[in-house]
Amino acid sequence: MIVNYSNFINESSEIKAGKNVFKSFLKALTALGLKNISNSKKLPNGYFSYYIARDININSAKLIFNRFRSLSMFTSILDNQNSCNIYFAINTNMVFEYGFFAKSSIPIGKFIINKTNLDWILGLQSPSATSLKKDLIQMDIKRISIFCKIISVIDLFNLKSQLTTGPIINGEMLSFGYYGTGQWNNGDLDANEYNNLKSTFKNWISKYKWSKEILVNISYHSFWVYFNIKIKS
Repeated sequence: MIVNYSNFINESSEIKAGKNVFKSFLKALTALGLKNISNSKKLPNGYFSYYIARDININSAKLIFNRFRSLSMFTSILDNQNSCNIYFAINTNMVFEYGFFAKSSIPIGKFIINKTNLDWILGLQSPSATSLKKDLIQMDIKRISIFCKIISVIDLFNLKSQLTTGPIINGEMLSFGYYGTGQWNNGDLDANEYNNLKSTFKNWISKYKWSKEILVNISYHSFWVYFNIKIKS
């Protein structure tokens, strides 16, 4: 059988999907009109950042992905689906991954986040990478690495509360929120309780070597207590 590759867009051939295939992946997203994919407000477990476009028409996705030789081999994953989700993310193992999401993530490719690759991402010209670059421009490898380590262990901080939120990354700050914890008086957190919570968190996190690299403060309002973490300069 003769295969006609005339409809394939020229791209770097790479057997193992990595950075170069991610360029094609971004081109496919742009062709699908997905130019403004923002970081999820609620991150899945095990992720530092997570960008996802939901409920993409399956026929449109296949049509676009099949234009790229390195992506077309993955479209069979989408068989028997009415729609699909497409994502790219950084997990807490400092690995960048991208692909489809059904009941779980189905990566097309991966590559390690190091300084070289972080600089490479920041140099991408794709409109579909705009939000990713905007978020990462405020970061460096040290900050990403420590934040990933904190996110990976924070569930072990067993603070009694009714609700939790986070991780929330806002510029250089990483925050975790706990609702209904501590002693409150007329909507204000008790001063002794404030100091106790701060001390408890610092004592807990001090067992990790990287704790010497962070600064912690606490903010609170409406019965929410937030532990805010920055990396020392």
